[in-house]
Amino acid sequence: MRHTTGYSYWTNQTSPVRQYPWLASDERCEVLVLGGGLTGALLGYRFAGDGNDVCVVSRLPVGYGATAFGSGILEYDGNLSLVQLGKSIGRQAAVEYLERCRDALDSIEALCEELSADAGFQRRDILSYTSDGNHGDFFHTEYLVRRHNGFEIEYLDRAATRDHYSFPVEDGILSAGMGAELDPYRFTQALMDRASREYGLRCYENTEAVSIDLSNGKVTVRTSTDRTVHADRLVLATGLGQNDYLKLLSGRRTVYTVVTEPVDHFIGYESRILLRNDEGSGFHVRTTPDNRLMITGSDSLFSGADRRLLKLAGGGRLEALRYERLTEKLRRMFCGIDRITPAYCSAGSYGCTADLLPVIGETEDYRGVYFCLDSGPENALTAEIAADLLMRRYHGEPAGTKLFSPSRKTLSRRLPFGS
Repeated sequence: MRHTTGYSYWTNQTSPVRQYPWLASDERCEVLVLGGGLTGALLGYRFAGDGNDVCVVSRLPVGYGATAFGSGILEYDGNLSLVQLGKSIGRQAAVEYLERCRDALDSIEALCEELSADAGFQRRDILSYTSDGNHGDFFHTEYLVRRHNGFEIEYLDRAATRDHYSFPVEDGILSAGMGAELDPYRFTQALMDRASREYGLRCYENTEAVSIDLSNGKVTVRTSTDRTVHADRLVLATGLGQNDYLKLLSGRRTVYTVVTEPVDHFIGYESRILLRNDEGSGFHVRTTPDNRLMITGSDSLFSGADRRLLKLAGGGRLEALRYERLTEKLRRMFCGIDRITPAYCSAGSYGCTADLLPVIGETEDYRGVYFCLDSGPENALTAEIAADLLMRRYHGEPAGTKLFSPSRKTLSRRLPFGS
């Protein structure tokens, strides 16, 4: 995701664990990771922990950029329908994707327990629901397919939910313990700090890569500090910038986020589960450790990632309307919670592939370069999956990267999103 406007809640809550120098002399390493966000930090951490000589070069301070504006929501299904994903890539491949995300969620939880810093990780149930009553068949079919493929899931209707939530749930599915929330900024800071202290990773922030040379089977990157890094392998964790090479994103969307002031209680939302509404462009709701509500929603009818309508009518006002709508949605959903007041508002854009799966692996055109391009906002589960697959590939082991390959055929087919 590329941040466009607003202020970060996460960076305002904590100071960086440490600051890193800019690149002041030429470097030589086995693995060079470009990108100092959550994805770059996790990839660097895993490669360094595996015993490799690793450098991370970041254009911004570690954890800034998209990471600082992420929701920190982790979902074992990647916010995708198993039924519709199966229609696009095949049922077996769709099930494999959910299983990989489920395993990555376990790995992230174990990793957070290892880190000395508290990354705010909390397991949560996920309630995916609709309140308009027109999606019952979709949710029931989704429930049956997931249950048939071994996923623990519960189908909910209005009668089963009306005494538990202050907002209407006509139909939905509940995945117990299959989601989580964390602080993406603290998680990123903790990863980079431990990798630097214990695994010898060298991190350089405020250093931009300005050119990449792949000649002679090696990687040479020249930076904005007029220094070079020579590496055996290059790992790109630069988000949307990777599409300049891959040209695989089929579109962009804008996501808006509102974080409220702390609330005194959670009447109508005592369980503090992850909420995912699947009507229209949809939205997500989570809580924070200091008792705030966070809601994120995608494109409105008024504005998209291209911002053309924003320019016509005044971008600031239309963004403000989107924030007002999200805040009002929270007030309607949680009518028992007093004084729901926005404290932080931000917007950013992200890219999507045609099949909505991330791109992980190498291409014929860029030998020696490993890509990790998410489809959607930055996601720790995608980064963990990529770390496992790319390290296997680096060591010449069977990696099973076909599902996420940059050359997979499903990138040319568009998957309908939602119900």
